[in-house]
Amino acid sequence: SRPVTATTNPLGSKCGVAKSTVYLGLWSSKGEENGIDKAAKSAGITKISHVDSYTKSILCGHIIKQTTKVYGE
Repeated sequence: SRPVTATTNPLGSKCGVAKSTVYLGLWSSKGEENGIDKAAKSAGITKISHVDSYTKSILCGHIIKQTTKVYGE
């Protein structure tokens, strides 16, 4: 996991999550997206305080699960 960005907005009470899975270096056929915009919209966040990103490698990198968490109000 790693922080992606932070703003001067105060820490909010909402947390939005967006996920995607990559197989063998290709995007998932499910059309999932792990972008900041999608994560913010999933929780109704309009003022972002900070963003975290998580990556999990499975089977020596053949499957990669990515998660973006957005916090704010």
